[in-house]
Amino acid sequence: MIVNFTNPVTEVTSQQVAQLFSGQIANWSALHERGAAHVEVIRRPADQHLNEGFERALGINGQTPKAAMVICSDQRVLRHVSGRIGAVGYLSLRAEIDATEYGTTVKILLIDGVEAGHPTVRNGQYPLRRPVFLPLGKQPTPVAEAFVRFAVSQEGQRILQESFTPLSP
Repeated sequence: MIVNFTNPVTEVTSQQVAQLFSGQIANWSALHERGAAHVEVIRRPADQHLNEGFERALGINGQTPKAAMVICSDQRVLRHVSGRIGAVGYLSLRAEIDATEYGTTVKILLIDGVEAGHPTVRNGQYPLRRPVFLPLGKQPTPVAEAFVRFAVSQEGQRILQESFTPLSP
């Protein structure tokens, strides 16, 4: 979860995230005494897996306010949040980390006291994560088996870490 760098909120609970993205919290003052801005929810398109996983993790499937702005790419969400004090959005972890490392004017909120990062996503401490599954079925094809072997291999994990949190060793 990201907010504008000047937003005084630095940490939220999972319940507060659900309340923000379901419209139950409409002003940042509910979370911080200096938070006077109206909450501007940014969500991803309903057909993106990122949106589905986010809403499912929070238990708010289909409850995002109609007034929420729908933005499809990480870069556009970053641009919008960096320019609006009341905006709140979510990105993939890699995009969030890159944005803060390159000085974008957003900050990543702690959720339930946990910082977003590869170690906390990998070990399950960070509550908002979207695992990738590679189901093979009862009788996988040799090509499917080879793909999964490569994906979990050291080389496959090295490639995946450019965009995803790799498996634990």
